[in-house]
Amino acid sequence: MNNKFYFFEKTLFYICCFFSILIPLPLFLDGLTGGFLLQEISFPVVSKFPIPLGLFSFGFIFLLFYLNSFFFRNEYRLLIYNKKNRLVLFFIALFILFWAIVVSKNEILRVVQLVLPIFFLLLVAFPVNKNKIRTLLYFYLGSFFIFNLTHIFYITLNNDFFKISEYEYSLYWGYGIYQAFVSYPGVLGLFFALVSFLFFIEKNIILKFILLTFLFLIFLSLGYSARRISLFEMSLSLISLFLFISVSFFVNKGIINRNYWFSFLIMFLLFFSSSFFYFKMPIFARAVSSAKADNFDSGRLDIYSNAIDFLSSNYYFLIFGYGGKSGFHNYFLDIIYSIGLFPFLISIFSFIFLFKIRFLPSAKQISFYLLFTILGCFLLQSMLNASITQPFYLCNFMMILLVVIFYTDFNASNGQREI
Repeated sequence: MNNKFYFFEKTLFYICCFFSILIPLPLFLDGLTGGFLLQEISFPVVSKFPIPLGLFSFGFIFLLFYLNSFFFRNEYRLLIYNKKNRLVLFFIALFILFWAIVVSKNEILRVVQLVLPIFFLLLVAFPVNKNKIRTLLYFYLGSFFIFNLTHIFYITLNNDFFKISEYEYSLYWGYGIYQAFVSYPGVLGLFFALVSFLFFIEKNIILKFILLTFLFLIFLSLGYSARRISLFEMSLSLISLFLFISVSFFVNKGIINRNYWFSFLIMFLLFFSSSFFYFKMPIFARAVSSAKADNFDSGRLDIYSNAIDFLSSNYYFLIFGYGGKSGFHNYFLDIIYSIGLFPFLISIFSFIFLFKIRFLPSAKQISFYLLFTILGCFLLQSMLNASITQPFYLCNFMMILLVVIFYTDFNASNGQREI
């Protein structure tokens, strides 16, 4: 590459790294006034259009990555590289767009929520160089690490460590974090999975200590946020790591990777030693109180049962959709309500056809278990909070997912996409 073009490409890349700092930060704008949502209350009052600041950064970064995939073909690649598959996905998006507007008669905002993620997949490009991906990840992780560190410092400085409630935790230096009880804990769950695996494989002692500190901060944040689903997300991460160790042990015929076992032991001791005060934190207090009240699921199972009864009561609307949002607290049921079962199934089978098994690393690779955990967390959130419709969660999910996919895929296949 010409030195001038190399410098230009490098400059664009570091601009993207700088903007990635904003993606994990729970900073929101009021879509009507354009001002920041900074209110000194636990539940900020917002207009109909709260927009995460990171959404603009996310869009800007991937716009540059997409343009770079044309000018610097050896440095960037599209997620869906095969022209035939890109054409298939394009027609799927057009079909959903037509169906959502003409058949199901959804509002424009709802149509955008449904179709935009599909069109986005056509434009996704990412660096192929693993050092660049690692650099981007360090900027992204570093931003969230500093935010969590200052957040925990603030709430423990002003409150008794063992008596901090979820409402006090939702304040960052006195200002309420918008969606502190919904999408923000979901993003914390994604970071818990990612940082757990990074700590697990990291060999540098200094970086390992920083990652362990970050993991502990996330652990505390999830405890204070009092979302019971976080218990399942953390358990999923630890189970996935243990499964990887077990598979690795048998594949290597009993040879133990000392770094893996040491890392898992440190994590186990950290969480075990922390359990004496974790049981006093809001997450367990809420779990115990809801279990005693026979309401651990917060009525979700009743909502799902009623939703299924409602959808199955009219086969025409079950197939063609009702239009609008359902309020079922479940992304999949919500999609069926909005556009009907028929396009929903077409979309699911089309994505399976597009990505197939090539999308997954080998079960012998640790990236397989990280990918499984990230998708598992996403599935849990989608089943309970319709997370994909929340831009803050969706941007962070896509960022982490793409880092895992591209780092693994291009590291294994020398830059040749199979999708």
